[in-house]
Amino acid sequence: MKSLTDRINSLSDEQRELLEKQLKKKNVDVNKIGINKEMINPRGHTKASPLSYDQERLWFFNRMHPESHTYNVYGAARLTGTVHHWALEKSINEIVKRHEAWRTVFDSVDGQARQIVLPELQVTVPEVDLRLVPNETRNEELQRQMKEEVQRLFDLKKGPLIRFKLFHVSNTESMLVMTVHHIVIDRITFSIFFKELSLHYQ
Repeated sequence: MKSLTDRINSLSDEQRELLEKQLKKKNVDVNKIGINKEMINPRGHTKASPLSYDQERLWFFNRMHPESHTYNVYGAARLTGTVHHWALEKSINEIVKRHEAWRTVFDSVDGQARQIVLPELQVTVPEVDLRLVPNETRNEELQRQMKEEVQRLFDLKKGPLIRFKLFHVSNTESMLVMTVHHIVIDRITFSIFFKELSLHYQ
């Protein structure tokens, strides 16, 4: 089965123009999520591979300070209306399936730090219902639980190094929190991810 990106790239000019008009109505710009750009080819194997210099730095820091959440990178998206949890999870997993970095774990092989791409990874999105929390303390409780979530440590060897949590604040408002270890993402990628997630979800 073709990925969403492949299907979009195989559209005729007329079909693409129609799609872009529909996406524009929903404030989604297909060009900004890199669908028109040449993609980096997957490495095509799951063998252990060397780390980049930046990854080596983060790997050694993690080995020296395993109790630190300094390199947890996080973002949140406020969702309005009814959230279809199954569609959200499926959308996230479609993106994870395409991006090897988010299926990567890190281990020591023959005394050397190596990255290993997992052939597949199924991400779940736990839900937290805050609707029964009194109005006057709900936002404070949301902030407390979000902080706790983004400070939870990652196991670089076991993975996954990406996780999500969906907080239901009211019947028409939810907050999706995404936390990733910096060894597999940078902050610029967050905006790209959320735009791509919006496209998949719609």
